[in-house]
Amino acid sequence: MSNFASVTIVGHLGRDVDTKSLSDGTTVANFSIATSRKRGGNEVTTWWRADLFGKRADVLAQYAKKGDPLLIQGEPFMRTYTDKDGSERQSLEVAVTDFAFLKGRNDDSGGGYAAPHQASKPKADFQAPAADFDEELPF
Repeated sequence: MSNFASVTIVGHLGRDVDTKSLSDGTTVANFSIATSRKRGGNEVTTWWRADLFGKRADVLAQYAKKGDPLLIQGEPFMRTYTDKDGSERQSLEVAVTDFAFLKGRNDDSGGGYAAPHQASKPKADFQAPAADFDEELPF
């Protein structure tokens, strides 16, 4: 049986979306999204880094701004990088497959959410393998 991981995050953009073009012309959007919850009387914020590829990256960059509420769905992956001090670090990130613009408190339309935007599949290792349903289930 194939393995698969997926996350759904509803939060607020921590900064404006940063876009770059890959050598083949594909746009990649990088952004951070914050989620908050109460724990022991204190509010705890978790920051998530996310990547979005293709034309949807342009749409997100054009319409989403720092502080905007956003729903994202995607596949988590571990990225290894070197920090300013030369130390190797790891970061849990999300390769976004779907997103929806959420309407904020100052929006005149009364709240709710927009239809999800099916994101282009990234060309790197972020695609989940197809499930093999012919295998016996372990339960």
